[in-house]
Amino acid sequence: MDSDGSRILAGIADGRVYLSIDSGSHWSEVQPKGDYNSYWRTSCMDSSGSHILIGAASAVDGRLYLSTSGGSPFGDLEGTCDGEIRCLLLSRDETKLFIGGDFTTLDSETHNRLVYYDFEIRDWVAMGNGMVDGCVYGIAEADDGTIYACGSFTQVETDTDATYIAKYSWQADEWQAIVGESNWHTYGYGVFVRL
Repeated sequence: MDSDGSRILAGIADGRVYLSIDSGSHWSEVQPKGDYNSYWRTSCMDSSGSHILIGAASAVDGRLYLSTSGGSPFGDLEGTCDGEIRCLLLSRDETKLFIGGDFTTLDSETHNRLVYYDFEIRDWVAMGNGMVDGCVYGIAEADDGTIYACGSFTQVETDTDATYIAKYSWQADEWQAIVGESNWHTYGYGVFVRL
């Protein structure tokens, strides 16, 4: 949803994505590049509603589609993953797009399950060594810019135990465990921070 609630993006179970530009009164399907063989796993939009991002998955890879005109047309956002894109987060200042999932490479470069696209330099940027195993299902940004990720992973970087949830240190350029997280009994599908 955009900042005033007039543009709403919604997905349904069979992989279709719909857009309303009148606060939900009328809906139209948006289909990036006519790719009917993919299903749409996740989506987000900027505060103006003009930039819409959709993460897609097929039998062999994950792709990210971008529309800069409010839903039509869509184009690839420079990159194909070797796994599914499960979650997206547009940074609060709208300069970075974080993607998480079960991928380990993006355009043949190693990016273990979480990476971000920097709109200023127009390139993908690694976040430390990422997650060792599992999948990233949720990403959130705190007021101070700290990025949190949750999922089915049990280790981050190369050998740091971080069961199902971790935070990223921009200064150290590494993922870190959160104190007390090892008492969780089930992995997370979403992560929340106080806004």
